[in-house]
Amino acid sequence: MPRPPIIIVPPTVYPSPYVYPEQGFTFHGAIAYQRRTGALGYSFDWATQREADVNALDQCGDPQCVVLARFDSGYCGALAVGPQGPFAENGATLDEARTKALMACADPSCEVKVWACTK
Repeated sequence: MPRPPIIIVPPTVYPSPYVYPEQGFTFHGAIAYQRRTGALGYSFDWATQREADVNALDQCGDPQCVVLARFDSGYCGALAVGPQGPFAENGATLDEARTKALMACADPSCEVKVWACTK
């Protein structure tokens, strides 16, 4: 008795958001910080918010790091640190995110420690 033919079906391939941003994919970013040690991490242009968060936390490197800012396609995040603590803000441009973070910090000694922008 002859065997039935084997049909090979190629797997479904989904386009990477890194290759086709013009097709409406959303990119994600995050900024993580640990206040006691000053450790920080950031990420940008990840396919999911979870990936962005995990990458920022990994870069931060301290088990007590927390994500303070999240931002999506076309936006930036900035983290300013001063005597009253860390202040994270988002903006449509890098200048806007940095300005908002410094204004929230509201002390002359505040400075932007890290920033990132997505595509």
